[in-house]
Amino acid sequence: MCLALSGVAYSQSTEEFVHWQRSIGGSGEDAMSDMVTDTSGNLFVVGSVQSSSNQSMDILVSGFAESGRELWSVTLGDLGDDHGISIELLNNQLYILASSNSKSGLFSENSGREDIYLFRFTLDGALIGQTHFAGNYSDIPTEITKTKNGELLISAHSLSDNGFFDTNKGQTDMWVIRVNAIGELIWKKNLGGMEEDFSVSIEETKNGELIIFGHSSSYDGDIGVNYGDFDLSLFKLNSAGNILWEQNYGGLQAEIGVDLIIKNDGHLFLAGNTLSSSLDIQKNAGFSDAWVLEVNDLNGEIIWEQTHGGPESDYAASLAFNAKGELFLMGLTNAPVFMGDAIRGKQNVWLAQINSPNTIEHIAVFGGNEYDAVSKFIIHEGGSITLIGTSNSTNDLFSDNKGKGDGWLMKVELTRTTSEAATVSAHPNPSNGLVYLNNISATDEIRVHNSMGQLVLAPYQVTGISERIDLTSFLPGVYLIHIQRESSSELIRLVRN
Repeated sequence: MCLALSGVAYSQSTEEFVHWQRSIGGSGEDAMSDMVTDTSGNLFVVGSVQSSSNQSMDILVSGFAESGRELWSVTLGDLGDDHGISIELLNNQLYILASSNSKSGLFSENSGREDIYLFRFTLDGALIGQTHFAGNYSDIPTEITKTKNGELLISAHSLSDNGFFDTNKGQTDMWVIRVNAIGELIWKKNLGGMEEDFSVSIEETKNGELIIFGHSSSYDGDIGVNYGDFDLSLFKLNSAGNILWEQNYGGLQAEIGVDLIIKNDGHLFLAGNTLSSSLDIQKNAGFSDAWVLEVNDLNGEIIWEQTHGGPESDYAASLAFNAKGELFLMGLTNAPVFMGDAIRGKQNVWLAQINSPNTIEHIAVFGGNEYDAVSKFIIHEGGSITLIGTSNSTNDLFSDNKGKGDGWLMKVELTRTTSEAATVSAHPNPSNGLVYLNNISATDEIRVHNSMGQLVLAPYQVTGISERIDLTSFLPGVYLIHIQRESSSELIRLVRN
């Protein structure tokens, strides 16, 4: 049995509390790609925005306080399509990995169909430097990550065979680029075979070796074997970029890599999507399943693997550890019912905990009435979750959608249900007018008064344990939210900025 309240469907043993939610973008198609936090809890995000449906895409970089309040926002773009891909924080500077097919302004050096750019920002949004990597065809960046010695690693793939990407083993090659803190090249290396090889993620191990993850249809060159169509492909390199080993994982049909994460003990966890039910994949519940593997960092051998999905199309999106070292997976589904939870729209986001090596435990489903997707999520020290993605839904949590599709940024709390009545909480407080009430029940009644005691929001009965109140049309000041329960009442003092 499950409940679907305020854009969340969750198992009967789990409850969700919304701290805050933001829709980011304009009237066109907007998407958020990546995020990073600093030691103060501030959140920095990168993505792509389209001011209107007939304009090109621009890079968006924004900073948010821990409360969800926007601190600053910067767009970079010109006449072509410019996309923000990945973000990293190093030495109190933000590093933005982006792609562009513009030919003027900041992108006047563009020499191919699509080039790679690395921008450096201060933590208050000032652009302080940029580096350009380009070949003669399409060059696509996928991730940037910092190393223990203060350098940066970039994963990419390229069709080029000239310029910066001056060699090509076949069609599309994976690339690893190592730069210093001001973007100067230390070394670069391409990986692959005669067919198509795509990177998705790169990480450094605790002893300074590098792991690059992606998928490949090659069967020669740096690729040892191909089981059918695309396979997951994993390389381990030393700190100078020399290959230590390569492994492919898959079945007779297609596997696509999604995310890579490394545990403190050095074991590697991979997330991807599979159509197979053969060879390395023991089972497939439907058309496409999310696929999770733990592999040995010494040789890449599979320790265990598990799929997660139902009879429809289900996809992995992102991996994250909590403070206890427990592993969680977020993904997407377009099934009408997923793991017993009714889906509210055409595509919703799900969260699961990986209890290796045997089970993947379904926890919750997030979403609205249309298509929702997640790019990345972070689990904070106290257990709250911040997730970033894209949505074109227009109801419940997404009723402030600004266009065709908005960037989606949300902070939630997931807790186990107890029979005790909990104190109602309001987030954020102070607020810009959009307030989320948590720990309420479907029998509670809400009304809002101003500081003069005048009723400004007529009494109404809520629909679930998390309810959004919109006070954006009210003047700044102090408001009193009165929650009438069956046998008690609560009063919350809210500051409207």
